[in-house]
Amino acid sequence: MGRGVTEPTGSESVGPIPELLPEDALPVGFAYPPELLRILRLGLVDLEPWLVLRGEPLLALHHGLRTRYPARHLVPFARRTDRDDVACWDLEPGAAPICVVGDYEVPGYEQGETHATFYGWFRSAVDDLVEWDDESLSAS
Repeated sequence: MGRGVTEPTGSESVGPIPELLPEDALPVGFAYPPELLRILRLGLVDLEPWLVLRGEPLLALHHGLRTRYPARHLVPFARRTDRDDVACWDLEPGAAPICVVGDYEVPGYEQGETHATFYGWFRSAVDDLVEWDDESLSAS
């Protein structure tokens, strides 16, 4: 069983759960949403320029964000590969559920775009993928 995740039942189970943050690293009461688990099981993780993280890169990023932004309650899940943007769940009361932070920014200036849902972020990441491909093709 993947770390920090309970196995859903029925048609949601497409394959093994990739390694996520261990339960002891997750904030109390936080559980990974089924939308993330579904895209992981479907292998939709390389949305160039976005990369949904697993394993050691996810653990290292989570530790780094906690060190750089100790006042924030962030659970990262993706990194943009062409800059230091990180997509996270923002667990602050009253905050949008999903935020993109500029990692390594001065604390207080890291906040970027927000999304009301995980799939809102995912749609934006797919749009970035299409834009990335358009730019790559026009440069060829």
